[in-house]
Amino acid sequence: MPGSPRERTCSGFTIAGYGSSSASQWIYDRRLWFIVRVKEKHLALKAELRRLLAAWQAAGGARWAAEERWERSKGELIRRQIWRTEQIAGYSDWLIRHGWVVQVTHRDDAGQEKTEFR
Repeated sequence: MPGSPRERTCSGFTIAGYGSSSASQWIYDRRLWFIVRVKEKHLALKAELRRLLAAWQAAGGARWAAEERWERSKGELIRRQIWRTEQIAGYSDWLIRHGWVVQVTHRDDAGQEKTEFR
């Protein structure tokens, strides 16, 4: 919406590839909104997001930000759930506003489940 507060504070929005703390500074300085996947080498940031997610789940977090129904893919059932937090803002040298975790649960025909985080 032209002239809205959001337009005045955000000059763009894009979906990007992978990110780093220096990229977060560049994005922040330009007041852009990006969704960036954190590189695998940033173990501490990923661990902090997972820690926050585990605390949310242990506290009985009632709802995911988004949740798909179970669907069949490659001979198994899968479900994706997205969780978002603002608690990660200001973490270390990352200038991020929100953290997102995608939890993917795989269920084989025997009912065994395996969960991964993206």
